[in-house]
Formats: sequence, C-alpha cells, structure tokens
Amino acid sequence: MRQGNRRVEMASGKRRHAVMSVTIRYRHPRRPDEAGISYAPDDAYAADLTDRLVRRGYEIVEIVPALAAGPVTEKLSEPTEC
Repeated sequence: MRQGNRRVEMASGKRRHAVMSVTIRYRHPRRPDEAGISYAPDDAYAADLTDRLVRRGYEIVEIVPALAAGPVTEKLSEPTEC
C-alpha cells in the first residue's frame, strides 16, 4: 500500500486523505539506483517504518517532519562589519 495515498474512514462514513506528517528518504548503499521516499502519518509509524527499512539493509538519508504552519520565512538581519 502506498502511504502517500492512504485513506482514512471517518465516523460519518466519508473518506478523506490522511495528512502525512513525516517524510523518510532512504537509499540502498550497495545499489546506487535503489532509493525512495516514504510518507508516515505520525511519529510512531515513522519509527516502525525506519526500523523495517534498516533491517532490510537500507540507509536512512533524511527524516523530515512536515511543517504544520506552512513555510517559514525569516527576515534577514542587516550585514555586520567584521
């Protein structure tokens, strides 16, 4: 089952797509063409998925939590003289 399209059944009987809160990027160290991205709805599922990938010989490249508030924009400070 592809996690990016995971559906959740609501109490009212309607279906909605689950919000994926964690993205896991992985690759196989001995097979350079074998890599992927998986999505997890919560931290517990992400930890379980990470363990399964490591047991299968994959290397975790990056675990990225989703930003609930949207993109972060920072105001750049004025350059200082050294």
